Amino acid sequence: MADVTVKYVADITENPDNPVPGINDPAGAFRTDSSVDGAAAIYPDILTLTAGGTVGTGAEDSVKGAKPILTTRTASRVIADVYAVRSDWFAANPDRVKSIAKTLLEEQKFFRDHLDNIGKKKSADQAKLREFKQLSRPLAGIFLFDEAAVEDFVMWLGLDSELALFSGNEEFFGNDKSPVGFASANKRIQSYYVAGGLISSQTLPAAAKFKWFESEAVPVPAVAVKHVFSSAQAVRAAAESSSAGTLFTYTFGFPASMADLAWRDYPDVFNTIHEKVTRYGGAV
Repeated sequence: MADVTVKYVADITENPDNPVPGINDPAGAFRTDSSVDGAAAIYPDILTLTAGGTVGTGAEDSVKGAKPILTTRTASRVIADVYAVRSDWFAANPDRVKSIAKTLLEEQKFFRDHLDNIGKKKSADQAKLREFKQLSRPLAGIFLFDEAAVEDFVMWLGLDSELALFSGNEEFFGNDKSPVGFASANKRIQSYYVAGGLISSQTLPAAAKFKWFESEAVPVPAVAVKHVFSSAQAVRAAAESSSAGTLFTYTFGFPASMADLAWRDYPDVFNTIHEKVTRYGGAV
């Protein structure tokens, strides 16, 4: 594989207040610099670059031939946003940290309720919808540098991000065996940093030890049940549908006479498949 040169820019999206001249955001660099072959951008910019998530034509700020490869909705366990504090401050202020965690989980539930209302489309509660858009205006100003970009912000929040809620936080921090959990993610990230010379050795950050996931402290919302395929035929039909695509393939060999595969006989194979399906769960 040829080397890939990574070019960093100052802003996550176009920032009109950036005093530094030139292109300072991924989408802008992709449009104007012919040496750039691809860009990692936020979802609203991806949609613009790819003509609404299809293939860019070169018109309306899209890039000709550009198409989305994957997003954080597809690779739903690649990035996890976490809050961290210094250990000395944590030791001196455990109640304050617990209060912050509790408030964040309550706000996630609040946002999830509003996003569920938006998902009802024509049958949505319009008053609740107007309230949510009004509340989202300052957030659009912070993240997209434009309070008028409320629709883009809501789409970004609702379509291309996943609110972890109670269950997701519990799984991420509490399950040490998860291939995409706190421990595994830190090991993988720091291995990359060591290889790149950014750090000399690995040190796993400590997770909070108090039980701030207590159900009596934070209301536990119902977990949406993901659709399960009923048969191999249903899986094949979905894979062959017009909206399907291939993110990657994984093959392995086994005797032609074998009718049933027991995962205990192929632990490395099944562990690899489990890790990929978990990390790219939004694509399945």
